[in-house]
Amino acid sequence: MMETTGQVLAAHVAVTQPLSQDARGWLAKINRDPSSGSR
Repeated sequence: MMETTGQVLAAHVAVTQPLSQDARGWLAKINRDPSSGSR
């Protein structure tokens, strides 16, 4: 699975754009709770 940077960027944007708010809350929750996702 060797994707070009453009493809990865496009996929990343496509996934994060509609979920930006949810993703931010989720990441903030993980950042505040190291035991949930640091391992």
